[in-house]
Amino acid sequence: GLLMSQIKMCQNELTGPMISKDNFSTSHLFAWWSLEIEKNIKEKNFFKAKEALSHLKKIDKNYPEQYYWGWRLDHDQKINNIDLAQKYKSECQNLSVALYRRYSLDPRLCGRVVEVEGFLKNQL
Repeated sequence: GLLMSQIKMCQNELTGPMISKDNFSTSHLFAWWSLEIEKNIKEKNFFKAKEALSHLKKIDKNYPEQYYWGWRLDHDQKINNIDLAQKYKSECQNLSVALYRRYSLDPRLCGRVVEVEGFLKNQL
């Protein structure tokens, strides 16, 4: 379920309701909420994306992608949030091996640093 949703998201084919989050253990919900945020941002449903981000932050405060999604949500709404971009870059650069293993279900964990760095360079 989760892997198939991740594949569909990467192929821009994830539309409509996602699989139920009730199928996941608490330790895997970070991946589900990340997909929910991404889906809602792509659909320009910023209110639902913000709600999903709130859930993600409550589930796992150490998950570095929360900073990316916070920045991306603001960015897509034309809000410059340099602090979140810098926090994402910093968290990913300093990600411990233990946290890397913990979030191994996210194939794009810290994979958006180049995108964020490009944004930060344009802010100077």
